[in-house]
Amino acid sequence: MASKAPSKPAGIGCGCAPNVLFWLLMGVLFGFVLYNTTLNFYPAWLLGLGIVTFVAYSFDKWQSKRQGWRVAEIMLHLLALAGGFVGGWAGMFWFRHKTQHRSFFIWLIIATLFHLWLLNLGVVRLE
Repeated sequence: MASKAPSKPAGIGCGCAPNVLFWLLMGVLFGFVLYNTTLNFYPAWLLGLGIVTFVAYSFDKWQSKRQGWRVAEIMLHLLALAGGFVGGWAGMFWFRHKTQHRSFFIWLIIATLFHLWLLNLGVVRLE
């Protein structure tokens, strides 16, 4: 007799539809910020990704409380590396989310140093 697969807790499933919808909305938010700002490209990029990353941390915290679909940790790390590190720091401390995960501190430090390095090299400019 075959054993039954363990059941998933309520509210946790594939997450395909919410995942696609969430990232589409984040793309629209990012595009809105880039299009509607008077900042130069790199500061607008940092602002847009900072807001998206902050919202992603907020959403992930809310979903963790209700045991719903979660934002993949790798996506939070990639957002920080792409330029959302300020939103990552803000989301981590504002929502007290992922503060016990050493890897999040390490990735946010790496992302912050990476963007400071890009500024120092002159690859990107804030003006």
